[in-house]
Amino acid sequence: MNRRSSPVIILVLLICSSQLLAQFSKSDYELVKTTFTREFDKTIILDYLHSNNPNNVIAALLSISHSNDTSYIPEVLKLNFDTFGKYIAFTQGQIGRTEISINYLLKKITGTKRNQYQRECYQAFGKIAVSEDLKVLLENYDNLIPSQKSGFAAAVAYYFLSGKTNDDTRIEKILLEEISCNDPLRIFDGLFAVARKGGLLNTKEILPKVLNKCLTDNCSLSILQYVLACLRVIRYFPNDYALFKNLLNHEKWNVRCEAVRTCCYYNFQNVEEVEVYLSLLKDVNPNVSRQTAVSIKSLLLSDFIKDGLREKLLNYLADNTLTKNTAGELFISYCSLYPEYTYQLIEKFSSSIDREYFYRILSNYTDDANKNFQFLQKEYNQASQLELMDLLPALLVLQPKFSDNDNFTDLLLNSLKSSFPPIISITADGIDSTFIKSHVEQLKSIITIQLNIFLDHPEYLESIQSIERLAEKVDINFHKEILNRLKFSKIYSVRNYALNKLGESINTIKALENFDELWELSFKYSGCKVFTNKGEFSIKYYAEYAPISVGNFSKLADIEFYRDVIFHRVVPDFVIQTGDTSGTGWCGPGYEIISEFSDLPFDEGYVGMASSGKDTEGSQWFVMHSDYPHLNGRYTVFGKIIDGMDVVGTIDQGDKIIRVELIK
Repeated sequence: MNRRSSPVIILVLLICSSQLLAQFSKSDYELVKTTFTREFDKTIILDYLHSNNPNNVIAALLSISHSNDTSYIPEVLKLNFDTFGKYIAFTQGQIGRTEISINYLLKKITGTKRNQYQRECYQAFGKIAVSEDLKVLLENYDNLIPSQKSGFAAAVAYYFLSGKTNDDTRIEKILLEEISCNDPLRIFDGLFAVARKGGLLNTKEILPKVLNKCLTDNCSLSILQYVLACLRVIRYFPNDYALFKNLLNHEKWNVRCEAVRTCCYYNFQNVEEVEVYLSLLKDVNPNVSRQTAVSIKSLLLSDFIKDGLREKLLNYLADNTLTKNTAGELFISYCSLYPEYTYQLIEKFSSSIDREYFYRILSNYTDDANKNFQFLQKEYNQASQLELMDLLPALLVLQPKFSDNDNFTDLLLNSLKSSFPPIISITADGIDSTFIKSHVEQLKSIITIQLNIFLDHPEYLESIQSIERLAEKVDINFHKEILNRLKFSKIYSVRNYALNKLGESINTIKALENFDELWELSFKYSGCKVFTNKGEFSIKYYAEYAPISVGNFSKLADIEFYRDVIFHRVVPDFVIQTGDTSGTGWCGPGYEIISEFSDLPFDEGYVGMASSGKDTEGSQWFVMHSDYPHLNGRYTVFGKIIDGMDVVGTIDQGDKIIRVELIK
């Protein structure tokens, strides 16, 4: 890979990545089996950990990283750091905080000996650190030599990513220094940390300079995208028309996509400048055009420009060359900008805009609640299950006014009684205290009945969790009864979910179920080719990191599970996601497999398993458009696109898989 000579803004492509050393192999049946069952047999694991074979040691560390058992840490820290430092750090970051781990990582970060795994240690530290740990690191920071400081921003990013907060002004000062330095890796980490922190207002001067430097020096896309992300979180774009145009005309579709997200905060001076932005509604890439339509509602416009824009947007809406998704998102943006025309537009475009977009705008436009209810009630009675998924949120926002209305009550209670998982979840999660107060006994009865029916069905995992959360809002004692019932579900993840909520120790074993079947397929194929209506792309498997995920994917592909399945979720410049035969994102193959987290990065082209929590993976999977390190260690990577990323970039929500061909 060629690298430019300028040291200022170049990002090595292997950010957050790792050398692909073998970990699990076909001979590791017993180790993978005890990991799969979540039994974590110490005799087996320690035998691997003490092996003279480095691959066995790494496999043991990968198994331990899933165990949540901190008693392994003393044995892990006896390993040779120069050989296994990257994996030791990863395991500590995954397994959770202990004093011995914090002290070990601090020593490696601040020690005088050169540490080739400095960044990995920082990342692990950030994942498990508490406020006092970060304070100690900050107190030592000024004494570190420059090479030791590389990675500090990554620690901060993962610290904030874990949901913790810290207002120490020294952190802000250091992050500004990182963004302004000449080390591309430190710049990226600084930007990532600022984005995860929620932005820094005093970056308004620095970020445009970095952005212009990026365009001049042709820097890594990752830095360019994260500069735009940092500007976006503070809702700011500089008053620089040349920069505005350069970004919107960038040759890379990913950059144009991020640009429309961020350039909506540009201070538009006239309609002509807005038209430059609107031209991307006709972009050749469907992700760019769709994102443009989404972001139009966020444009900062004077009343004069806004008035002059209305007819132009109507003309775009009437343009039948726009994709279905772009037209729908543009409809929402138009109604957001001009809410007084909402019902007029619903009538005007009733045959050309999908109804989901009507329901979505009514979820936010509630000025005429009575009119909304009349419209939605009529729609409810003739809507399909898929349409109800979009209609229900619009209905639920009307609860404060209609919770005592019998017709309204019937609609919500009937939805909660549904046998369709998405409808159960949307309703249960959306019912508010106003409605609960008037219907406690009815809700208790429905919750009890639904759990009797679906308690042991993996397809209803998210529905079960939604019902449990509703029970918590209904009555404390009733909620405890529900949790005690969930403890005895046949679904491994549901049992653990209930035990965790009850504050009880999690010691359940996952049934072997189809383990041997999946294991037989784990190393049988090297990858696959996915044929879609947009073209084809090829995936290389990483069975050495995720053998069960690879075996499961191969099994489903072999029985043609993925034939004609749509990409139900496409987030421009983030992911394309598929694998649900219902097309809703709520369903799977009827069983769960385990999570297989590793130090592989979620960078462009990597393929991961979708989930609704640890050990809830099934058939859904996704491909990364760009680099998103916040997913690292939280989802399973099981492959990477080795051919056809151009096709991946053109897939739109609703496109479909034609077939999957396995490759030996």
